[in-house]
Order: sequence, then structure tokens, then C-alpha cells
Amino acid sequence: MFFLSAKQPRRIRVIENTLTQRRTVSTLFWGMRYGINDFMGLLPKLDSNTTTGELKRLINAGLVVQSDASHYLLTAAGAAWVHKAFHQFDYHEGVKMNARFNLRQFRSRFLLAVQIVSEFSYQNSHYYPMLINDREDQFIKQWFHHFKSKALVNELTSLLNAFLSGMSDQLAYQFSTILNGHSTTGMTIFQQAAKFKSPVAPRLVDEWQLFSCLVKFITIHQNDYPSLVSLLNGTQRSLVSNSAQQTYQMFLNRPQIDWIARARRIKLSTVREHLLEVAILIPRTNAYFQRQFDHSIWQYLESTYHGNIDDWQFSTIKNQFSNFDYFYFRMYQILRSHVDE
Repeated sequence: MFFLSAKQPRRIRVIENTLTQRRTVSTLFWGMRYGINDFMGLLPKLDSNTTTGELKRLINAGLVVQSDASHYLLTAAGAAWVHKAFHQFDYHEGVKMNARFNLRQFRSRFLLAVQIVSEFSYQNSHYYPMLINDREDQFIKQWFHHFKSKALVNELTSLLNAFLSGMSDQLAYQFSTILNGHSTTGMTIFQQAAKFKSPVAPRLVDEWQLFSCLVKFITIHQNDYPSLVSLLNGTQRSLVSNSAQQTYQMFLNRPQIDWIARARRIKLSTVREHLLEVAILIPRTNAYFQRQFDHSIWQYLESTYHGNIDDWQFSTIKNQFSNFDYFYFRMYQILRSHVDE
């Protein structure tokens, strides 16, 4: 329900593909239109069968309505429920750091690091560390071996005090309840929901936001927390794929799609997909794209399309110009989306 809207019909498959990180150009485009691309990859194990069952339950409860074969809307009751359940979450801030860093990866590292440093501060070496995947576990072992000292204890204590003091008491308390430490076992999302007498989903969304804010806090104050900045090593993400970035760099030097395809030995369709990916995820490139294409193309599109971008159909201009390239239609939708925002 959090990813649905009361005004904009949305495809469930786009939401699923975003959360499970199926990064097609179509998913990125509609994720941009829905404002959910920041959540890319945060629920990799999401199952379509589960989603379908949940939708039926929500429709029967009068919280969601199916607007057509593939789109869904929140009802007035559903919108009211979402507003109440997610009242603490600043949707506009979202989880923007997830685009720059792998939040799931950082989360597992940070929670294990807190537990190890806490036990170290009590000189306790007999405990059961939380389980994370072997690669990240090895990373934390090496990290702790390198920074192990009283200074590390003080640094982590300082970070937690500074970070938590900048948020509401409830969010600060919620964050503290997930931490493992000496004689302290962190709560699961389900235990938090029971304690706070709330649904599970808002707790999960809050947790995403909290770790996004924590990463942002660490990067802003990295000179104060050098050992904790190291927890971000290897979690960095590029906004666009390396291949798309390479295509775009070639386009800057020579804006000829067919030449790029030959030079890179890739399909024309792949070049187009790369450029659309860049246009979606890096809006500052949009003015350059608009300058490079034949002005008459934009004139045709401007005279043809008006109103809600979500409702535009390629067939409208295809019926006027049978050879019109879909690439320019989609690019125009992207450019207009960013302008209209």
C-alpha cells in the first residue's frame, strides 16, 4: 500500500521489479513516474504470489481498487490508512542514499560492528555474533582487527549519540531496539511491531529511512568518524550501469547512435536503452539530450502530446508518422517528466 497512490494508477509489476532490482528501462521509467526508484533492490526476495494474495485481501477490505487489468489505486480508506501508518516517514526524503550505497549491505555490516564493539568494550570474547553472509562477516572481522581500540568504542558511542539526538524520540528508540550489544538482543521487525502496536510494514519503511539517514550522516561527518566511514567501502553504487555510462560518454563526443553501436559492437536497441537509462537517472543530462536531436522531432511530439504523461500512448504519434522511432517518444516522456517536476 505504501507504494500505491490514490490518484495515480500504478502497475504492481513495476513495484515488484523495483523492489527486487529488475532494472529494465521500463521499470526505471515507471519507477521514476511513481517516485519509487530510490527503493531499488530493498526487497530482493519479494514473491509475486504473495503480492497477488495481498492485493486480493486489500481489495476485499476496501483499501485498494483495481482500475484496469494491470493498475491499482488506493481507495479513500486506503489512503487514510497509509497516512496514519506512515506518518513518521518523510516520503520526499525517502531513502535517497540507497541510490548511492547498498543500504542492505551497510545495514548488516553496521549491526554486526555495533555488537562486536559493544562486547569489546566490556572485554567479553564469549558471545554469539549475529549471522550475516560469509563475505560481509569476513569484511567486519578485518575491519575490527584494523581499528580495534578504545578509540573505536568512543567513536561509535559518539556517532550513535550524535545521530540519534537529531531525530524524534520514537524513531531514536526504534533504531536503538534493533541493535545487538553486551547483554542486549536486538528486536526483529515483528517484535518491534508488537511492541509499538503497529503493522510490520511501517516499521520496515522507517528502518530503511533510518539507515539511509545514517549513511548520509556518516558521509557528511566522515572526518569525525573515520573508522565508521570504512564500513561503506565496497557498498558504493553508480547511478547508472558502467556500460550505460560508457555509451553516454561516447555520445557526448559523437552523438550518433549508429556509430556508437558499431564502435561498441552492441545493438542499436542497447545504445538507446543506455541513453534512456542515463536520462532517467541523471536529470542534469536532459538539456544535452534535447539539444542533440533534430528539433523537428520535439516539435512533432510537443504538438501531439498534452496532459498527463502517464496517459500518453506511442500509437498516437505512430499513426501520424509510421516510421517514428519509439526511442524519441520515450525520451520526450522522460524530459517532460523532469521539467514538470
